[in-house]
Formats: sequence, structure tokens, C-alpha cells
Amino acid sequence: MKALNSMAVILFLLFNSLVAEAQQNEFGAYAVTVDDITKTISKGPQPGFKVDVYQAEKKEIENQWSRAIRQDTKSKVENLNNELFITGTILKSISVKPVNVYSIINQYEDHIELNAFFEDSIFLTKEKSETEYLAARKFLRDFAVEAYREAVQKEVKAEEKKLSDLESDLDNLAKENDKLHKRINEKERSISSDKDKIATSELDQERVRKLVQAQKGEVSNVKATGSSEEVVKAAEKKLKELESEVSKLEKQEDNLHKDIDKSQAEIREAQRNISDNEHSMELKRGEITKQKEVVYARQKKLESIK
Repeated sequence: MKALNSMAVILFLLFNSLVAEAQQNEFGAYAVTVDDITKTISKGPQPGFKVDVYQAEKKEIENQWSRAIRQDTKSKVENLNNELFITGTILKSISVKPVNVYSIINQYEDHIELNAFFEDSIFLTKEKSETEYLAARKFLRDFAVEAYREAVQKEVKAEEKKLSDLESDLDNLAKENDKLHKRINEKERSISSDKDKIATSELDQERVRKLVQAQKGEVSNVKATGSSEEVVKAAEKKLKELESEVSKLEKQEDNLHKDIDKSQAEIREAQRNISDNEHSMELKRGEITKQKEVVYARQKKLESIK
């Protein structure tokens, strides 16, 4: 007996699951259906309609519904004990006579339930006033469809914003990639220029060293020939200037080699960053592809709400 009860529970849950799934179309949109109900309101048990609106917030639906039933009339929508009502509103799509509308809006975990009751001397039912009854059903369904579409439209915009942000991220990565390549090109040109300067410096050093050797011979010669102290000092001064010039050229070459080492290090760093950047771009393109699919799915879902 217990086994039968357990099986019944399982079948019941399975049936409810299938019913729930059947409410959604292939794009994930719920069907918008209006059901006849009888429910107790401020005027006692009365016939009315019920419709569910998914992805909406109660406050939004209350505001949208209040605008829908008020339209251009001077009557006001009032709220008493969680019941929205308006008396003497003009809803030409339902009746040529003023209509009283009573509404109860309930918030559930995954949807808003809107219960609406229309009265034009009597509460509308198919048996008593079929034309107005059908018009009221259409009025309620049109409202629910539009409210549902607005809710999904917000979802579409949110997903489009995510896509835009991802595309902006990819664009920034591409710009950074260009900057890294530009930096490498600049450093390679700088290295080439420094190498040319080194070659020139080495020639200058060779030339000045020869002058140094010649000047050393000159100093020795003026000393050996007994030249005046003034002549000797002048020769020694010129030798020191030439030796200083060699030292300056050697230091200049050393700095150029250091600049080349620094440029090469920056090139290696840029190359590593390019590798990381290109990997990030590949991942970002994958995210964009997936997000485009999400946006497309949400757009198709919006289009399918009718």
C-alpha cells in the first residue's frame, strides 16, 4: 500500500513537471493564458479572471495595471487591504458603460498572479454578457502579454549590455595588443640606432687612441729635446684631453650597450604580454560568441511572446 502511495506521489510530481514544461515554448517563453475564476473580494465571492505574468515584479505590475484600468478617466485607483479597485472607469474596449474593476495581485517565487474582476452593473461572465466577457479576457491578456514583453525586453537589454561590455573589453585588448607591437617596433628601431652609434663610437675610439699614441710620442719628444716647461705642459695637457675623450667615448659605448640590454628586456616583456593578451582575446571571443547566443535566445523568446 505504501509502495502504491509512493508511486502515486512520483506520478503526480512527474505530471506537474510535464505540465510546467508544457507552459514554455521552444524559446523558453511561458504561454500567456487567462483562466476563469471565482474568488472572494471586497464585494464577496465574484466571477473574474486570472493571468500569470512571468519575470515581472509586483510593484511594476501594480503600476502598469493601475495605468491600464485608469486610462483617461478622472477616477482614481485605490488600494485597500491588498485590493486595487477603481469605480466608474471608461474602458471602451470592454464596454460602453462605466466599469468597476477590482484586482488582487499576488507575488509568487517565479511569477505574478493578477486576478481581475470587471463589473458593469453585473460582474462579467460568459453566460450573462458574452461580448463584454470576451472583451475583458482580451483586455487582460493583452495587458499580460505587454507586461511580460516589457519584462523580457529588460532581460534582452541586460544581456545586450553584457555583450557590449565584452566587445568593449575585446576592443581594449586589441588596442593593448597594438600598443605592445608598437612598443616592440620602437625598441627594435632604438636598438638598431644604438648599434649604429656603437659602430661610430668604436671608429671614433680607434681614431682618438691613435692620436693618444701619437701625442704620447710628442710628449716624450719635447721632454727629450729639452723643450721649455711651457711646451711640455701644453703637450701633456693635449694628451690628457685626448685620453679624456677616449674615456668619454668608452663610457658612451657602455651606456649604449646598457640601453640595448634594457630595450631587449622590454621587448621580451612585451612579447610575453602579447602572448597573454592574445590568450585573453581568444577567451574573450569565446565569451562573446556565447553571449551572442544568449542575446539571440532572449530576442527569440521576446518575439515568441504573443
